[in-house]
Amino acid sequence: MARLGLAVSRKTSKRAVIRNRLKRSVRESFRQRRHALPVVDILVIAHAAAVGASSTQLRQELDQHWAQLDQRYTVASTQPPGQRSSSSVKADKDTNLT
Repeated sequence: MARLGLAVSRKTSKRAVIRNRLKRSVRESFRQRRHALPVVDILVIAHAAAVGASSTQLRQELDQHWAQLDQRYTVASTQPPGQRSSSSVKADKDTNLT
């Protein structure tokens, strides 16, 4: 089952009420889509632009991201062992710390 992590800093908004609204919106969207998501850990980092967005806009954006995440991991899991997509190879290169 997918797990969710949230990072909403004071730089995003100095008002806790606004930060909490963002977190509630993300949690609710995740809760509704959790069953369809792959088994991964997801970290959502809120930016200042999210403060000005309406709840509807946030929900639409999150739905798009959940769909992209589902598609990315569905494609990767349907490939035979030993074959990897170019996006997973690129991700490995980006995360390589050596």
